[in-house]
Amino acid sequence: MVVERTAECAEQRIASADERAPAYKGSGHQQAPSRGESAHYVECGGEQLYYVTHEPSQPIKGRVLLLGPMPSERHYAYASWVEWARFLANRGLAVLRFDYRASGESTGAFADTDCQAWLEDACALIPRIPGAETPLTLCGLRLGGLLGARLLEDGQAKRLLAWAPPKGGREHMMEHLRRRLAEDMAMELPAPRKTRQDYIAELEEGQGLQVDGYIWTKRFWDSCLDLAAPRQVPGTSQLVHTTHTERDLQTMTTAEWKVQIPRPAFWFEGPWFRPELGSLFSASADWIMARTTDQEVRA
Repeated sequence: MVVERTAECAEQRIASADERAPAYKGSGHQQAPSRGESAHYVECGGEQLYYVTHEPSQPIKGRVLLLGPMPSERHYAYASWVEWARFLANRGLAVLRFDYRASGESTGAFADTDCQAWLEDACALIPRIPGAETPLTLCGLRLGGLLGARLLEDGQAKRLLAWAPPKGGREHMMEHLRRRLAEDMAMELPAPRKTRQDYIAELEEGQGLQVDGYIWTKRFWDSCLDLAAPRQVPGTSQLVHTTHTERDLQTMTTAEWKVQIPRPAFWFEGPWFRPELGSLFSASADWIMARTTDQEVRA
C-alpha cells in the first residue's frame, strides 16, 4: 500500500505541473488523463521500477511499450511523452511508460546500472501491459530506439517504431560527451582542458565521469557502445527521423520517413512545455494501427 500511494503521489505531482503549464500555442493534441491511467511500482533487480499504464476506455486493439531517451533527456521530453501515451490510449491502444532503473521516479544508483539492466526492466514490464492477447509494438525515443532494436532482435516484440534513433551506441555517447566538453568551456576551467579522448581514456581505465548530472562508469559506457542502430525493415521496424525545416522534407527520399517538429527538439531544453507534435503523433499512430490491424487480419 505504501508503494502504491507513493506512485500515485508521483503522478499527481506531474499532473499538477501539467495543469499549471500552458500548451504551446497551436497545439491540437493536448490529451487529458483518463480513468484508465494509473501509476505503480514493481520490484525488478532489487530496485523499484516506476511505471504508468494507460488503458483505453474502448476495447483494446493493441499494446505499446514506450522506451524513453537517456535519463538526462527525460525531463525535457516528459510532457510530450505523456501526451503521446494518452494519444495512443485514445486510439484504443494500451500503453505502458516507465522510468529506467536508477532514473526518474525509479530507485537505484546510476553508478550501479547499465543498458542491460534497462533491457531487463523493459522485459519485466511487458507482461504488465493490459491486453496481453493483442499485438505488441515497441516505441523508442533516441536511446530507447537502440534498446528497442535489441529487444526486437531478442524476440520480445515483432514491431518497433524508433523516433530519432542515433546511428549507434557509440555515436550517441559521443554526442553526450560533446555536451560535457561544451560545459567545460562554459565553466571556463583552467587550461589545459581535457579533450574527448582524455575522458574516454578515463572511462576505459574505470574512472567515473559526470555527464549531464549522471556518473558514467566503464560498465555503463561499454553497455551503450554495444548497442547497434535499428534497421529499417518494412512492416516490422520503422525509423522516424525528425527535422526542423520544410526544405529537408522536400529532399526526403522514398526510403526515408521524416517528420517536421519545432526547434529545438523536444528532448532538449526549449521555450515551451508542450511543443506541437501533431504530425509526429498522427503519422506514428497510423503506422502502429495499420500493423495491429494487419496482424488481426492474418490471425
